[in-house]
Amino acid sequence: MRKFFKILLFVLILLGLVVVGWRMGYIPNPFAENESADHSDGIELKTRSEFRVAVAERPEKILLATLERLMKVNNHQFQLVDYDPETVWLELANGELDMVIAPIGEAVKAQGRFKAGRFFFFTGDSVGLDRLVVSSGISSPKNVAIELKSATDFLARKLVPQAQIIPAQNTREAESWLKAGAVEAALLNTSTQTEQLAEEFQILSSTGENERLPGVALLSRQFAENAGRPNFVERKRSLLAALESWTGLIAYLETQPKLLRASLGKEAEKFQVDIDILLKNYRFLTPFAGRKELLAFHRSNELKTVMDFLVLSGVPNLSAPDWELALKAPPWMEEALKRTSNSRPSTKTSSNASTKELDVSAPVELKTPKVIPSPEGVSHSPNPNPSPFAFDKEEESSSPALKAPENARIEATHVYPNTSLKPELGEPYRALKTRDSQTIAPAFAGSKVLTASSENLYLHNLKKQKTALEIEGVAVTELLSDGEIFYFGENKKIVALDQKGEKVWERAVKGKPLLAQGHVDGYLILAVNEKDRGRLLCLKSSSGAIVWEKITTGSPASSPVLSMANKALVVVLDQSGEVSAWELSTGGPQWTHQLQEPSYIPAASGAKMITIAQPDGKVLALSSKSGEKLWSADLGTSLIAPPTITPNGVLIPSKDTYLYSLALSNGTLDWKTRLSEALSEPAVLFKDTIIQSDEGGQVSFLKLSDGKLLDAPAINDGWISKPVATESSLGFQSDGKTLLYRLP
Repeated sequence: MRKFFKILLFVLILLGLVVVGWRMGYIPNPFAENESADHSDGIELKTRSEFRVAVAERPEKILLATLERLMKVNNHQFQLVDYDPETVWLELANGELDMVIAPIGEAVKAQGRFKAGRFFFFTGDSVGLDRLVVSSGISSPKNVAIELKSATDFLARKLVPQAQIIPAQNTREAESWLKAGAVEAALLNTSTQTEQLAEEFQILSSTGENERLPGVALLSRQFAENAGRPNFVERKRSLLAALESWTGLIAYLETQPKLLRASLGKEAEKFQVDIDILLKNYRFLTPFAGRKELLAFHRSNELKTVMDFLVLSGVPNLSAPDWELALKAPPWMEEALKRTSNSRPSTKTSSNASTKELDVSAPVELKTPKVIPSPEGVSHSPNPNPSPFAFDKEEESSSPALKAPENARIEATHVYPNTSLKPELGEPYRALKTRDSQTIAPAFAGSKVLTASSENLYLHNLKKQKTALEIEGVAVTELLSDGEIFYFGENKKIVALDQKGEKVWERAVKGKPLLAQGHVDGYLILAVNEKDRGRLLCLKSSSGAIVWEKITTGSPASSPVLSMANKALVVVLDQSGEVSAWELSTGGPQWTHQLQEPSYIPAASGAKMITIAQPDGKVLALSSKSGEKLWSADLGTSLIAPPTITPNGVLIPSKDTYLYSLALSNGTLDWKTRLSEALSEPAVLFKDTIIQSDEGGQVSFLKLSDGKLLDAPAINDGWISKPVATESSLGFQSDGKTLLYRLP
């Protein structure tokens, strides 16, 4: 009995020690959820605040180095670390790195060996940048040098399967081996290739559609599966900000290539890269577009094809990955990609941002907005410009107060039906300089013109040759004018200026504003992107007072557009792909239409329809009355400019340099005309003459009826804005200049 009590006492003492050890933290509680361990594989989760990414010596490295610089400015902890091909994938598997970006072959090998991460998205695609350079007269090289940190051995194995792959430490070493005859060929990134090398050796093969070399981002499996845990809060915030900034930089490639070159300039100089060759021969992808391409690559069985090729070519220690698991995206990841799919963040923040939040608690007197036809020749909305639209007649409306007079004409975007011009420009009568101008068209009010730079706004006097008035503020929307007052949006506010440059009013909002495509006399319509949701507001243009305000289910994808056929409506595209129409007088919902993919290109109204262009070349026409699909077309090209609805058809500018005209009735192609450069601005109609600006400095005049090119004067180098007209002047913004021409 005594022995039993001794054993019992020993057990109690032992239990007491265990409890004390647990309470003091020396012994973990096996029943408590452990936030420092990954329950899926037992690996300890790393606790740190900075998001770490390693990038192979590929074009993405310049992009990521620029992102790192921009992120630090905004106090995000984003760190670009050295890519060591010997250890990088183990570091990703162990959670020491959060993301690795490398060519597809290296990523597939890593997944086969280490199961290190989740395939996130394609980052880009070589379209001629990587070239196999060989000694003269050799068609089947036996030894091929590659740069080890570029991770292009997969491409080398495909191009010359019989050759031995010899890794060099860097491009310079590979070049020296080739020049010395130690190897017969080298696979080189031509953005760092010297002109002398190109002259001495011949190109045997290069990347392209038949020999793709996509880059891919792999997110750490730990990060993907545990991003909701406290250990990852700061890192996740940095990743989301990086995705948004990444998308913004790629947007510059489409809309402001010179600005992108300037943004990447420091890093290009650091890495000794020819930025022009790089941007010409490499296709960068936004995270959202890259995710779609990655999934399509998998559905076509290409991932397995890469794996099989590597196994057959003798790559050791590979096992067949579970591609479905490797491609699985947690809900937070899918949502992050959708929300940042076309963000265009500003790299500068206004120092004059208002801290006053929008007050929606006070009752407002609701008055029906009166739709007044625009005065002839006066632009109320510089980009895009609304104006009276003669061919779109008013139908019976259920809201009699909004019904236009019989002789009233209906507004439409990008159209001046009462302004005529000759298909020529001559010399500008004024060339107003604006330092570091944004890709925003100017706005006219009286004898004044307002322009925007990346840091300020400038008010020019057309009657006097004197220095422009500099106005503090950074415009994030187009510049609008009702002929007397200027309006524009900054981050978290809307501002109205008089012709002296003095502030008439200012209205704080809770996010990024997007001003409406058209203008209704006395009222401003805007959508606000609040990241997780959107708001739609109608403001009095005289005071900024709220007439009505509505919360929308999704964040807006582009500026609203006004439709005056049938019932007066505000039409909004959101980032989930939903198109919604709201009654102009009250903000009441009218109809919705769900797109297969969201579009971030502003829509156009007119001819009783809403026309939507999508980046992949698809064009959709919806009934403005019901939202029902009228027709769709697929141009098979890249689009970024808004459409224009004319009495003859729908004009679609494209990145392939063509201006397309589609039939109003069914969307079939009426005509297309090839111009000299890519088109990123909407076509503008002046009676029966079209003006189309391009990215190369030319302004093309075309006949509306058949698209015949009448003239195409070059007025500057680089991007040209869409034209904006007054009774006597035609204005363009172009790379630091506002060019003004006389109208007949």
